[in-house]
Amino acid sequence: MVTSPSDKPALEVIANYRRLWEIEEAFRINKHDLKVRPIYHRKPERIAAHLDICFIIYALARQLMARYQLQQGKRISFREIHDALSAT
Repeated sequence: MVTSPSDKPALEVIANYRRLWEIEEAFRINKHDLKVRPIYHRKPERIAAHLDICFIIYALARQLMARYQLQQGKRISFREIHDALSAT
């Protein structure tokens, strides 16, 4: 069911809005860093495989980010992870 912001308490709307950056970051990482698009494949199975690989990489990166934050007590960006892995 779709709800409008008036259906929710003001504090809940504010809390959800503050998390909007996470969604925007996910789109940015997928679009720019993982290069989800453009897709140059023609066969449906290759397009699906391309998107699956990008999703798996993104999920693994988010896990690395979360674990790093838990262990080190500070955030790490996708770019820092990418650069560290590329250097090896």
